[in-house]
Amino acid sequence: MGLLDVTGAGRCLLAICVALAGCADLPDLDETVPPALEDANYPALAPVDQVLGRSATEAANDEETADQLEARSAGLQARADTLQRRSAIDSETRRRLEDGVDADL
Repeated sequence: MGLLDVTGAGRCLLAICVALAGCADLPDLDETVPPALEDANYPALAPVDQVLGRSATEAANDEETADQLEARSAGLQARADTLQRRSAIDSETRRRLEDGVDADL
């Protein structure tokens, strides 16, 4: 069944939705702009840093933050490597598990 395969009830529902959408009372958008703004100039563009209120000091902090994140990432990767080399169970538990398994089945 494809996307355009619609049953009779589906077609009826679609027709009702289209008919109801045509009954909507849309506002007159031409009257939403006040006359004083119709001939106004566009606002001046400003740099993003100025708009966001960022300074050169904060930009330098971004470099420090990046360095801190890289150091943290390296530490977490080293920790993950250590955990992957370890066994999840100790040797005594492993021996008990292996003794309890009957491989002859």
